[in-house]
Amino acid sequence: MNDLVEVRVLTYRRPEWLRHALSTLISQSHRNWRALVFDDSPDREADMILREFGDPRIEYRPNPRNLGCEANTNQAFQTRPYVGGSYACILEDDNWLLPGFLEDNISALQESGLKLLHRNQEIWSRYEDSPKSTGLTTLSNWYEPGVMTPLQLNAFAFLFPGISHGALFWSTDAGFDLYVDENVRDASLQEYCRGLQIKGDTLFVPECRAVYADVPPGKSRKPYYHGRVHNRFVAELWRQLVAKYGNPIVREAARHAERVGKLAVLERNANFIGNFHVKRRATTFLQSLNAVARGLASRLVIRNPIPSYHIPT
Repeated sequence: MNDLVEVRVLTYRRPEWLRHALSTLISQSHRNWRALVFDDSPDREADMILREFGDPRIEYRPNPRNLGCEANTNQAFQTRPYVGGSYACILEDDNWLLPGFLEDNISALQESGLKLLHRNQEIWSRYEDSPKSTGLTTLSNWYEPGVMTPLQLNAFAFLFPGISHGALFWSTDAGFDLYVDENVRDASLQEYCRGLQIKGDTLFVPECRAVYADVPPGKSRKPYYHGRVHNRFVAELWRQLVAKYGNPIVREAARHAERVGKLAVLERNANFIGNFHVKRRATTFLQSLNAVARGLASRLVIRNPIPSYHIPT
């Protein structure tokens, strides 16, 4: 296996941020990479930035038409290689890499023998003129370092999406599909679904080697679904997980929730879908009853926005 890394770069109307993101890629200690820049802007502002760099390892791939955030992201998650790379990852134009990202990820996968890893990310704020560190990380203490089974990983979906796009680094012969059904037209819902499509054991590395940027709403592309409709679909995912794994996944979610102090969140979410296999310890009877009532009302009143999506078996 060669050590070529395909870095799939996503950009839309943020050329200055793209310049910074690419500069952190160029400065990586691992030099054997190819960057594929998927530009979703009809005005193709990114072309000027790539010409400035003049690096033959950076390939410009503007979309022939505007795809939208979700479809542009989806094409970057083609599991198989575009240009023959053995590894792949995502770099969004508002985020950036820290030293050692590529080299350390390759080493971690090779040493573990696994096909995909999640790596923690620093959170920086882009609300100011210059980015500032928040001192926080995307995964905080959610994950326990080391190997996770699919059940352990999927259990996090009862608490949060479970993955961050920029946190993933995978082998292109992984054998599972990271491309999400095109009917899922919401960036955060894509993360839920993508995490649930990962098969086999995965590796979590807590040391940060990349930055996730907290972006002002005016600089972010809006999701397709909002509020109650979003929650209705997530509840369907929870029901599918219980159908797939049975109550062991709810108990595993409870273990995670208790460890990080989110047991009340899990109890409400489980009650929302009518699952009572989490012993009530952090919520009152009335709170549980309220969650059950809201779940029933949601299912009766709000149509599942993506009935075609099913978690792969």
